Amino acid sequence: MSRLGNLAQKAFYLGVGLASLAADKASEQLADLQEQAQSVADELVERGEMTAEEGRKFVDNFVKRELDRADGASGERASNQQEDYSPRIIDIDAEEEGDREPPSEVERLRQEIAELQAKLDRLRG
Repeated sequence: MSRLGNLAQKAFYLGVGLASLAADKASEQLADLQEQAQSVADELVERGEMTAEEGRKFVDNFVKRELDRADGASGERASNQQEDYSPRIIDIDAEEEGDREPPSEVERLRQEIAELQAKLDRLRG
């Protein structure tokens, strides 16, 4: 029973780590998007095609529109997944030859999991 508890704990840690990683990636992408919009606005301001205030509004509207678009897309995916949901049985002991990942990819994922677990342990302090 201890192995099952340990496996459940590791699965939970993996989920928390992946959620944290996804949030970090989304944050990075949002920052990149904002920087790109800002550089376009700055260039237009330099050319005199737009005032500084219009540039700020442009960047704010652009980022807001992209966030709304991303939220709408994820909402559509979630509703589609709920409609198409049907439970399936997965046999974790059986592995077909075609299902195996290349060893380098498996090792990379194991390393990433170990790093995420170490980061989680550091945060728990």
